[in-house]
Amino acid sequence: MIAVDTNVVVRLLTGDDKQQFDKAPRLFEKQDVFIPDSVILEMEWVPRYAYGFMPDAICDAYDKLFGLTQRTYGQSGFDFSGHPVA
Repeated sequence: MIAVDTNVVVRLLTGDDKQQFDKAPRLFEKQDVFIPDSVILEMEWVPRYAYGFMPDAICDAYDKLFGLTQRTYGQSGFDFSGHPVA
């Protein structure tokens, strides 16, 4: 399983960078993907402010993401505060 960042998910949903957009679906098809809580939260902010998505379009984007079969979402109780900083 690999983790993806917001950039990968935004490319998948917007298709604004053709080269990255072409790669994003293949990533989700080939292996299990972990989507951290922070990415789920940023998926609302980035489309709204950077792309001007309306609320209905953002909801559609979430529906599309949550419809992917090979993904795991962030787990409660697992956050950065539980990890020591060097």
